[in-house]
Amino acid sequence: MTADSAPPQSHARRAAPNLILVCGPSGCGKSTLAEALAFSVQGVALVQQDQFFTRPFVSYSDRSDDSFEGPAHIDWEGLRHSVQLKVESAALVIVEGHLVAVDQELVAMATLVVTLRCPQDVCKDQRLRRRPRPPQETEELSKYIDRFVWPAFLIYGLPALDSLEARCSDSGVPLVAIDTCDHRSTFEYAEQVLAAYRSSLRDTRE
Repeated sequence: MTADSAPPQSHARRAAPNLILVCGPSGCGKSTLAEALAFSVQGVALVQQDQFFTRPFVSYSDRSDDSFEGPAHIDWEGLRHSVQLKVESAALVIVEGHLVAVDQELVAMATLVVTLRCPQDVCKDQRLRRRPRPPQETEELSKYIDRFVWPAFLIYGLPALDSLEARCSDSGVPLVAIDTCDHRSTFEYAEQVLAAYRSSLRDTRE
């Protein structure tokens, strides 16, 4: 990731006592897990990175580069502002997205970090099956994923994910690292995350 593509950072923020960051590649199950967590706890605010794209949708066949997949395509200031407002009012805030690990301010605010690892073929299959599509659109999306989505993850998302896990290890921030190849259910993943979150709250109070 170049300096030009990195999200702008303003000032350092302290960790919020009620923020879970959920990150991983497109199609790995982040949104499904985040929604399961939101369903399991009262007073949860869910913030999805995809709601802060800076450009309108363009058909996959008309895209010629990875600009829709990189950090420059996210309104980071708007995303941070939305998160900050919800942190001040909600019992728990869950932020999910395939690039949220890139933003150091969001990372610094996290009480708990959840990373999902998933093979390329599984991510692709799950994204293609996310909703019904006409055959032509499915074919266009399949080519787009191979050409831009996964390569962009290797450029932007994976290094940020690796760095985030290392930061958690060094700083002691609780981390739940999920390998979706273990084939557990979303409910089981959610239970693991909630147990880690409750444990982090107990540690904070002690």
